[in-house]
Amino acid sequence: MVLDLILLRQFRGSLFNFFFVSLGVVDSNVEVLPDDLLREILDTEFSVEMQNHLVAPVTQKEIKGVLFFMNGNKAPGPDGFSAKLFQET
Repeated sequence: MVLDLILLRQFRGSLFNFFFVSLGVVDSNVEVLPDDLLREILDTEFSVEMQNHLVAPVTQKEIKGVLFFMNGNKAPGPDGFSAKLFQET
């Protein structure tokens, strides 16, 4: 069960990174795969509990955990503010 949640969080992070990086990028060489073929390739079935975890609202505790995990001295984000500003507020 704990391993499932760890794998789920890793999958969710990878999925987020994929879409964050590729958002707005159009690649004419990419072919859309049918859902059944994609499921066969991934060979992954998520339990109802895992599915619910993927669509669960993000909590303030999770946001705070990520914010304080970040190095505050790195380059600012798209809003122009570094994580340090939010960590000290």
